[in-house]
Amino acid sequence: MKKTHPRGFTIYELLIIVGIIGILSSIVVMRFSGTTNPIDLSNGQAVLTSDLSKIINWSQTGKIEPTTNTVPLGYGLVFFPGEKYYYLYADYDADNLYSKNSSDVLLETVDLEKGELVRNVLIQTCTPLSATGTCDFLVTYENAKMYTNGQRDDNLEIILHHEKDNANATVLVNIISGQIN
Repeated sequence: MKKTHPRGFTIYELLIIVGIIGILSSIVVMRFSGTTNPIDLSNGQAVLTSDLSKIINWSQTGKIEPTTNTVPLGYGLVFFPGEKYYYLYADYDADNLYSKNSSDVLLETVDLEKGELVRNVLIQTCTPLSATGTCDFLVTYENAKMYTNGQRDDNLEIILHHEKDNANATVLVNIISGQIN
């Protein structure tokens, strides 16, 4: 006599399938529930901190700017509150500010969302803010002095904002101690 096996799944097979579905659904829920927002804000801080360190280092070491093959008077960043980008520039006209219509050289426009490492993060504000609504940060080559909006300053505060969850992150620069937090 031939033994027949009932068709269907065993209880163990069903438990494994339910477990796999549970794991996959938790991944989907985490991905779309906004749990990556703190990571986006943290990545935005990391990108900004890296660029601030870069211009301080370039200014202190006298990096030769490649398009002119000379050492500029300083290197700086220009922030646009409410936007998701900022400029890196080399200052040549000694006004300690970025000017489009001058000898200053725009080195790079940094888009925070480029490469999708940072999403939904913008520059909310910086302190001190200029009358034009921008924030221009420059470190000079010869004496490593920091200028904010053309004025001698030792501190700069930049606040990043995450649009989806309304969270903020602050980047602080102190040129005396050399710290960027």
